[in-house]
Amino acid sequence: MQEELTSLRREQLATLSEVDAIKGSSAWLPTLQRTRQYVALDDLHEIILSADATTGSLPFTRTQWFAASTAWIDLLRQEEAAVTAELVFLASQLEQETASQLTELIWFSVFAAFTAAAFVVVALK
Repeated sequence: MQEELTSLRREQLATLSEVDAIKGSSAWLPTLQRTRQYVALDDLHEIILSADATTGSLPFTRTQWFAASTAWIDLLRQEEAAVTAELVFLASQLEQETASQLTELIWFSVFAAFTAAAFVVVALK
């Protein structure tokens, strides 16, 4: 169980570090790791990792573990919603900028076509 928990924690930290890198904020992950939800679950993880495997008992109940895990998952869901909202906003901005640039390109192309046509008409006279 200790190896599985260590592996899962390492994978989760790697995933959260990737999100932190994508967000471009070196403060997001450390801030997340200072939340009461993270600290509570991290404390329970440490208890499990330091527990003597031969005794088979832990100083907390399954209910306490479930409550701490659920609180952490709920916090991650809130963070996911915030990141998603940020991505939607950025995508919308990019879409608007692209549409504006496309409109400018179309008007420039129309102007260039009329200018070329006028040049041809003047050259043929």
